[in-house]
Amino acid sequence: MDKSKKMKDVQQVKARKLEEEVDDWGIDSPPKQQAMSNAHEFSMGNVSGGPAEIMYMPRTKTILNGPKCFKLYLGGSQLPEGMTESSMKPQSCSSFKCFKCDKKVHRFVNAEWNEDVDYMFVRNYNTNLPELEKGLSLKAGSSAYACQCKFTSLFDFSEELCGELNWMCGG
Repeated sequence: MDKSKKMKDVQQVKARKLEEEVDDWGIDSPPKQQAMSNAHEFSMGNVSGGPAEIMYMPRTKTILNGPKCFKLYLGGSQLPEGMTESSMKPQSCSSFKCFKCDKKVHRFVNAEWNEDVDYMFVRNYNTNLPELEKGLSLKAGSSAYACQCKFTSLFDFSEELCGELNWMCGG
């Protein structure tokens, strides 16, 4: 099986698992996440016999005076990426921006920040993704977020943390 077909099959399995989790929450399925198909995957070795992956979720294009997320949510890999239009269907904002450092917020799915990552690390490598990735370790179900001045790793979703981190929806 060629690599692109195998990668497509893995993404379809992940999409089905996400839909099953959403069904367990008792809400309608979210629309297909285009960001998942554009995700950049980094192989981090084998876990439980299969390849484990950290995925970088690229930021969506912002539209001047465009729609913004109704409520801002951060969360682990189980929280779909997109724009939150209702608190009944929370999604991790796909266009987070920090209003303190004025930089975009990066999201890495199935990852958490290593203990040795600090302010200077994210400040120096925010615009250099290959170097920023070196501060990550694999943790299934988690997501790691970082702008140029703040960073966090989450498993559960939170709406309060966005205000503490000075992050807003870029639209």
